[in-house]
Amino acid sequence: MSTLEELGARFASACEAVLDGKNPERQREANKWMMEFQKQAEAWSVVDKVLEQPNERVSVEMQFLAAKTFHTKIRYDFMEQVPASARPELREKLLQHLERHFGDRKRKQVVTTQLSLAVAALAVQMREWESPIKDLASRFGSGGASESALCLIEILQIIPEDMTSPLFAISEERRSQLSMEMFDCSADVLRFLTVCAESSGADAFVQMKILNCLREWIKCVEFDGFVFAESPLLAQVFTIVEECSELVDSAVDVIIETVHTYSRLERPEHKVVMGVVAPKVFALMQLYARAASEDDDEICTGLAKIFAHTARSYVRQLLRHTDPGTSDDELTRILQLALAGPQHTSSEVAMVTWHAWLKILEEMWHPPPLSRQEHGKSIFAERRAFLTPFLEDLLRCGFRHLRVPDDLNDAQQVCLADLDEEVANYRSDIESIVEKVSSQLSAASVLTLLKPQLEAAAQALVGMQQRQMPIGHASAWSQVEALLDATIPIAPTVSRANSDSTPSVAIDFIIQVCLRLPDASMLLRETICCVFGEYADFLHFNPQKLEPVIKYELDTIVAAPKLGLVVCRAMEKLAVACRGELLVAVPRIFEVAISPNSGLSDEDRVNLLVTIALAVQFRSYDECLEAVRHVTRHAVDTLQQAARTLEAGQDVGAQMPAIVFSIRTIDMFIRYGWVPPRTAQNEQQNNNSWQSTPAPPSLVVFQEVWPALCVVAEGLCTTPAVENLAALFKVALRSFKSHFKPYFAPLMNLMVSCFRKSKMSPFLYATGIAIEIFGEEEPAHAQDYAAVLGALSEIVFEVLSGPDAMEGHPDLVEDYFNAIDRGLRVMPIEVIQAPFFPAAFHCSAAGAALSHRRAGESLLYFIESVLETGIQRDGQMAVYDQTIPVIRQCFSDNGQLLVNNVVAGIAGGLSASRIGSSSGGSLSMMLFTVSRFLRNLPGADPCAFSNSVRHALRANCPHVSNDLADDFVRKICDIKNNPSTFRDAIYDFSQAARLRLRRTVDN
Repeated sequence: MSTLEELGARFASACEAVLDGKNPERQREANKWMMEFQKQAEAWSVVDKVLEQPNERVSVEMQFLAAKTFHTKIRYDFMEQVPASARPELREKLLQHLERHFGDRKRKQVVTTQLSLAVAALAVQMREWESPIKDLASRFGSGGASESALCLIEILQIIPEDMTSPLFAISEERRSQLSMEMFDCSADVLRFLTVCAESSGADAFVQMKILNCLREWIKCVEFDGFVFAESPLLAQVFTIVEECSELVDSAVDVIIETVHTYSRLERPEHKVVMGVVAPKVFALMQLYARAASEDDDEICTGLAKIFAHTARSYVRQLLRHTDPGTSDDELTRILQLALAGPQHTSSEVAMVTWHAWLKILEEMWHPPPLSRQEHGKSIFAERRAFLTPFLEDLLRCGFRHLRVPDDLNDAQQVCLADLDEEVANYRSDIESIVEKVSSQLSAASVLTLLKPQLEAAAQALVGMQQRQMPIGHASAWSQVEALLDATIPIAPTVSRANSDSTPSVAIDFIIQVCLRLPDASMLLRETICCVFGEYADFLHFNPQKLEPVIKYELDTIVAAPKLGLVVCRAMEKLAVACRGELLVAVPRIFEVAISPNSGLSDEDRVNLLVTIALAVQFRSYDECLEAVRHVTRHAVDTLQQAARTLEAGQDVGAQMPAIVFSIRTIDMFIRYGWVPPRTAQNEQQNNNSWQSTPAPPSLVVFQEVWPALCVVAEGLCTTPAVENLAALFKVALRSFKSHFKPYFAPLMNLMVSCFRKSKMSPFLYATGIAIEIFGEEEPAHAQDYAAVLGALSEIVFEVLSGPDAMEGHPDLVEDYFNAIDRGLRVMPIEVIQAPFFPAAFHCSAAGAALSHRRAGESLLYFIESVLETGIQRDGQMAVYDQTIPVIRQCFSDNGQLLVNNVVAGIAGGLSASRIGSSSGGSLSMMLFTVSRFLRNLPGADPCAFSNSVRHALRANCPHVSNDLADDFVRKICDIKNNPSTFRDAIYDFSQAARLRLRRTVDN
């Protein structure tokens, strides 16, 4: 038996196994074999033989898998495995297979669909096929809605999709060639689809294919407007909608695509199409009213989409290109059309219109044409009186649709995070609309509109409670919650005003409503807490209302710890706005925050302490010191007790949560603890802030707890607490500045000692921060700082012995190379001349293909910094002269390894998200930096970069064809100084290379 015969038999056996649902293991093995088989060049001949066989000798399932394999081969391997001379023959075989399988639609539909996909993929990629659409139309386009015509319709639908798909790495020249042919054939395609529609009768399947094809051609080609406007097919689309047939969804998509494509009404060919479409759209309002009365939400949803998108197109024209007053009647009809969806009682119908309304509002805020412009005036300002009633109607609809569904499960315990994603998204869209409208109409007018509705809804809920009616069901409280939620996006548009102003009166009313509402649900409490935070500025000017508000927030966090983050964010806003006024609430906040039995997470407890820190940070030094010492006393005592326990050789495992909370408490008060008064002396000393920064009150606490922190760090260096300690040291370094100097050397010794014991990366992180800060402000000790990095490097290289070890320790990789890079920025000479540097460079080059995102980025960013140091620049020649010999030698030893790993990652070895970034740490920027470095070396070989990339492709990327490799190298070598263009070329190559790695077989 020949090799092809053996493969054919194996393929038949694999097809049987793939379809064997009773034996998963056999099915899995067959799928694995099928994926490998599809990569082989012999697969072309095998599936060709299968598709040639008579129906009685092979099952339709096997024919389907053969056709699917044919499609996969054309999609991924056509350009590489089929020489140009053999392509016409392959094309003819494929078309013959398609002709053979036209008949028996029910049996062969899946086969012909795969073959049609293959034909379309071939048409898009085959450069030698100069006029695929005309050739296909000539071969299959006769006979009305015949089976051959149906295949042609499917192919014509797929070609525009494939042509614009990023999955096909076709050249711009080929894309342009296809676009030109599509435009030339567009009138013939429209006639062909019309004939097929007329001859298809009531065949819904054929009509759906026609509509889908029409949609894609409208999107991709844009038929001649004068021809399309008179097409019977366009009229038929509206007939389908009017008759509410099963094809209505497809027809709706065609209408929406038509409205989008022909939206530039200043162009005659667009205007003539919309002149036909618009009256038909307006005529659908009667159908919409009937469907709404019959609760036919499916029809209403489709029509609401059409109305909103049509209005969006027309509003642009009417607002920008007509003078105020000249088209008010037409604009009224358009806005009423756009409001039809929001006015529907069903949120599912209304939700499809919110995005279009956001675009309509953008048009209203747009400046008018130059001929009508006044300084700072928008189109809305021109027509304010006319547009306001429509926007008020829109707001009323939005307020109503903000309601959560009445049938919420467990309605009393649901919070915002629990809402269905669809509900959360449309609420977010409505909130954006409320904010945009409020910013233009004024917060006062929106609040005035909302106030009576809120009052009625609140009275209804309170009345239900007083009558002892159940209020836990969503229908009881959802309206008042929705109206309160609507006040949140209004808040940013409220200007600070006196207490007698309309906004202040309305806000006062809102606060009162919030405080008297019953505890109906967790979501209602959550919304009320958010309202208090958003209107914190109002409470600053009305401090008498602050105490009950704080009480409500704290009662909420105690009763519903699930809302901890929401309450803490609101409290922080209150603290920032009210500051001193919040001091009266500090004892209660402190009581809740330090209670380990409150049910709150440690994160929420710390965030509550942030509220206290924000409240006291603008007080005098003595007042702030007193508050900080009082609030951190418990934390200091806990850490000192832990230190004594550790020194006694005892275990502190049971105390660990309290220790971590205490570390975070001190960290937070150092971070937020004090803002010194701005004085004339401060301003004069501002240029030397390192030395002149006043010592903050929290320094006193740090001095007291420092000995305990050192003991705790040594004793707990192998526990998760080290992350919190590292964060505390970072904050202390940045906050205390020169006042930290007495602690710097002991801290460095502590970090090295702890890292030697634990090998835990937070010690590297803290060291990097310290060296970056002191290396810049105290450069005289740069050699000592480099020695610290050297001591840490010895320990690191014991762990990171190779790429596998680096994959296993991504946190260590990330924090180590970040630390070295921080040192490199402030003392490049000392770091690059240090004994550890060559080993660090080799380690980074070897790990350049690391799969962990942040670790990989830190490696690449470090190498970029090194290579950038090795590029000559004016003003940095002293650094360049002292570092370039080391950098050049390191790149000579490790540069090809680096390029190999980077190119392999780009070609599919790493996630595509790692490729692009305009900042450092990405694969594209790494390769761009290598190209610049090699070009700028003294006596540089002009071919060094291209040779290096070619070597990497040959060594690590066997799936990349020679043609693709040559094209890639040529493109990137032609780009000298434009990282954005370079990144685009990398993206294009990566996409094409990844296509050749993507092989899947659907079960």
